[in-house]
Amino acid sequence: MTIAILIAYLAIQFFISLYISRGIKSESDYLLAGRQVGFWLASFSLFATWFGAETVMGSSGAVAAQGLSGGRADPFGYTICLILFGLLISYKMRAQAYMTLGDFFRDKYGRATEILSIIVMTPTSLFWAAAQILALGHILSSLLGVDLTHAILAGLGAVMVLTWLGGMMGDIVTDFIQGVVMAVGLGLILLFVFIQHGHTIDVSHALSSVRLSLIAPDESLMAQIDTWMIAIVGSLMAQEAISRILATKSPSVARQSCFGAAGLYITVGLMPVLVGLFAYNFIQAGDDSDGFLPKLAENILPYPAYVIFIGALVSAIMSTVNSTLLAVSALLGHNIIHPLLKTDEKKKVMVDRLIVILSAIAVFFIATSGENIFGLIELSSTFGAAGLVVTIIAGLWLKRTSPLAGLITIIAGTLITITATMLEWEATFTPALVICTFIYITSNIWLYKKVTE
Repeated sequence: MTIAILIAYLAIQFFISLYISRGIKSESDYLLAGRQVGFWLASFSLFATWFGAETVMGSSGAVAAQGLSGGRADPFGYTICLILFGLLISYKMRAQAYMTLGDFFRDKYGRATEILSIIVMTPTSLFWAAAQILALGHILSSLLGVDLTHAILAGLGAVMVLTWLGGMMGDIVTDFIQGVVMAVGLGLILLFVFIQHGHTIDVSHALSSVRLSLIAPDESLMAQIDTWMIAIVGSLMAQEAISRILATKSPSVARQSCFGAAGLYITVGLMPVLVGLFAYNFIQAGDDSDGFLPKLAENILPYPAYVIFIGALVSAIMSTVNSTLLAVSALLGHNIIHPLLKTDEKKKVMVDRLIVILSAIAVFFIATSGENIFGLIELSSTFGAAGLVVTIIAGLWLKRTSPLAGLITIIAGTLITITATMLEWEATFTPALVICTFIYITSNIWLYKKVTE
């Protein structure tokens, strides 16, 4: 019965994407929904794109085990990130009418930096998608009773078809549906925690000062800062989010949508956090903190509510993966392949759709490589992000930018992250961010002086 409902849920999204595909005539239609996305759709899409498997499954288990210190990034850090995204990036980026983030790098720093930025961003997106699809594979494997590889193939195939058909508009409309299902599913489990077990909750322990602290007791100051900085600053360069900003009707809508998405994120994101805070002793998930919320849902929800919860999990993952596949298609197609082929709009859309398929194949091999979800997220979370963030903020807000300064900063950010990971630094992103900021400022000033002398 659960499988039949899940298939029906996917079928609805399939027919929506199929209908939308009939109106796709140009690359702008496919990648940016014709730049006609309004406030509500953009807000829900930004929220759903950010709200991945680690938010639904990871934050509740981490909070159950550690208190609020386990849920700093989700939802608090990423909510702040969305607000900063609205304040610092959205309006100025949309006002320039770029097609992709790669266009921004070419405009501000030249062709070499454009290509380098894509080389850095593409693997990051693929690893991120692989982490999400691996989580989806575990869910489908349990539901369908098949091995993990076949479950990953089925889930990824469904997401790929939806993305291939509908492009950005299909992605955004299904994001809206998925966002609603996520909110309802998580709201139901929070409701049933209090209805069925409210009388057994040890409120004094659940709300103790230790569990309400955002600071982990045995964590160093640098590690604490790095955790917050990765969440707040590290995602400001995500092509998945920037593409939605570029798809909005106007710069004002772009900025307002970020604030709307932040409101949705903190509201819905607090639901699994509250479940973990109050239901910490209802289920023994062992060492598998990601399994806490699914096991709790299976034990306390009536069947109809449990089906909605499964839909919420699937929705959280699908909305992230289809956004990533489309982002990779935009970067590789629009910025790398189309300038070489110089084809018409119809062929551009064909190429973009082909890249969606090839990206899905790459995600499949990464997801089945033997790496776990946490390992894949770790690989994707900070790789080269520091240099990209610095060059984006500087390019948007500084009047004078040096192409070479941007190139040097991105290279430095990538090398620092790789070095820090190999040397197992306690914090990797924050030192890279500080060093990249220094490198950009000094090199930009020095290079500008050299030009004017």
